[in-house]
Amino acid sequence: MMSAAAPKVVRTLPRSKQEAAYQWVRQRIERGDYPPGQRLVIDQLAGDLGMSQVPIREAIRRLEAEGWLTYELNSGATVAPLDRETWAQLLESVAVTEGYATALAAPHLTATDVRELAAINKGMRTALRDESVQAFSDANRAFHTRILSRCPNSIMVGQLRQAQARLDSLSRALFSREQGVLLRLLGPRMGQIAIADHEALIEALRENTGPAQIERLTREHVLVHLRAAREEFARKA
Repeated sequence: MMSAAAPKVVRTLPRSKQEAAYQWVRQRIERGDYPPGQRLVIDQLAGDLGMSQVPIREAIRRLEAEGWLTYELNSGATVAPLDRETWAQLLESVAVTEGYATALAAPHLTATDVRELAAINKGMRTALRDESVQAFSDANRAFHTRILSRCPNSIMVGQLRQAQARLDSLSRALFSREQGVLLRLLGPRMGQIAIADHEALIEALRENTGPAQIERLTREHVLVHLRAAREEFARKA
């Protein structure tokens, strides 16, 4: 059952009631308020949000289509289950999509963009030295956001952002019980690898090495986290 402590009213509705319901439920899934496997009761959601069931049902269908929820006729909507393989498959999808999107963005990056990427990567090195995990993570996200802002395929970028948000949500839930894996992925060795990968990508962008090379570098940069996680899973097993 859902928590009785949920807020009763959304004070500011973005664009439409359906959009408000969608954002409200998705944010709570992302934060872990609604963990994997939790059943969402449409009547209760409607009461919490102060709206009819119609926009709630529309939001549920949208969240189901994006993979946040599963829906069965007799049990209704449930937050999508969490397991290592689901996380791995989603990370693989992000790696492939981001690789291609980065290759598309490359011809549109300016010299100023490349200099900014180098500055961000330098900041990541400082954050790693200072053992500031949050600053490192924020800079890493800024690095890739800067590149993707130049991608001309807005649909692909939108889909990638949705997948990354879901991946972030799954990662928080999964690694809350897999602390050893989390420490491995956030440790100094992985940080040094990320910085080195960025330096290689910056050089490829600066030298305009071509889309195939840029796509490969980006894809492998993302997949290194999957390999590290699988190594840790295997070690623990």
